[in-house]
Amino acid sequence: MIDPDMLLPLAALRKLSKYATKASLANAIGVHPSNVTHWETGIRIPSLPVAAKYAEELGVTLDQLFSAIERNGNDIERGRSARTVAQQKEN
Repeated sequence: MIDPDMLLPLAALRKLSKYATKASLANAIGVHPSNVTHWETGIRIPSLPVAAKYAEELGVTLDQLFSAIERNGNDIERGRSARTVAQQKEN
């Protein structure tokens, strides 16, 4: 399980899990890779049943998952991409 105090975007959570690619995570939860892209970029949010699988595969709680989704949306609204946020958190 990911440390609950870590504030990471979805892409960073995925990379910390066993899924290096969006396609591998998408396959594990039964969705198209573009869905993972949409979630990681804040375009869409997963349905609750899919979110439960998503959280389980990432090793986080639903609360952590939705907090990450909310952070992604807030960062994108401020003009910062998920990639930029992840890189800043790594440094």
